[in-house]
Amino acid sequence: MQAFADVGRRLANRIGEPRRAWDEKEAEAIAARLSYGGLHPFLVETHGTRLRRLYQLLGKEGSRRANEERMNAARSQQEFHEFSGQPDGWNEQVQYLQERAAVLLKEYGPTETLALISKTSHLLPSVSEVRNHIDKMHAEGIGTFRQLASVVASAGDRIISHEGNEFVESYDMRWIFEAVVPFGVLMSELVSAGNLRLEHFQKFLESSWMGHEENISYGGGEKMPNDLVRLLVANLRVYVGLRTDELQRVSLIDSLTLRFEAIFRKLARLLGVADKRTNDDGITQVRDLDLLKDPAIKAFLGDDLTFANHTLVRQSEGLRDRIAHAILHAGQYRSQDMDALVFLLLRLAALSIDLEGAKTES
Repeated sequence: MQAFADVGRRLANRIGEPRRAWDEKEAEAIAARLSYGGLHPFLVETHGTRLRRLYQLLGKEGSRRANEERMNAARSQQEFHEFSGQPDGWNEQVQYLQERAAVLLKEYGPTETLALISKTSHLLPSVSEVRNHIDKMHAEGIGTFRQLASVVASAGDRIISHEGNEFVESYDMRWIFEAVVPFGVLMSELVSAGNLRLEHFQKFLESSWMGHEENISYGGGEKMPNDLVRLLVANLRVYVGLRTDELQRVSLIDSLTLRFEAIFRKLARLLGVADKRTNDDGITQVRDLDLLKDPAIKAFLGDDLTFANHTLVRQSEGLRDRIAHAILHAGQYRSQDMDALVFLLLRLAALSIDLEGAKTES
């Protein structure tokens, strides 16, 4: 009904007539819907919120008060779980991470500390561990917004539609709280104190498969430059030196997001997967993040495939399309996205490839 009323209001505006008649019709339709009874309390409050605004516009104070009483009654029947912007015991967790960073640095040195943060789950969980935690929450009956939406849908009115699997929806918040944000805390502690510098990131990446020389011929005696790490270090220079600068964060997220296509093309070549394809017109093109669907790459990435898909290509929050099509505004460049990109980069670099058997000539 609101959609029809919106069309009527726009038409009224265009021809210079009052909008009141359309507001009244929409209010009548919502009030009638609420009078049927049997609605889930959450729906009563949802419809009531819109009706309250309409009654305010129409100046119907008595109807507005009656609607408020109905909404209050519905609220009393709802079961709520409170979520704060931080996990329980967050201050203690930050202190623990800071202490662990100091211990790792003392025992292993900066470069090996970087490797440990990237490779192990002692400090930061794997995707499987996050998945298991979510399954445990669901088994214990701990509610999520997804579950609430399902209850409302079963009451007859689907107020929200979810495409895809439930794990991806729950994974977002849990992964941010349990992995990405703690990674940011560790990096802040190590980088801000000057104990983890750009040279340590560079050494770690150069020792990984990302720094492997491929000897790919360009023809005419020329070879493709082995400069992926050099390009990545240019991004990390901002992360290490200016990670708290909001404007610099924009350039880092833009550039590093798109650089992942080059990372996955190099991975494809080392795994013997074609990094180019020829279209129906006979034009050869480099492949993009569709490489994440290749069976060999999926098998190699394992758990980190979910991390990569979630960060880069998930609908409609993946960074790749939002960056490539310039959708984001300045205020939408989040520090957690910056940390997620760097964390993903290091996790990928920590994966091992049999470089002796890798395909190094193309």
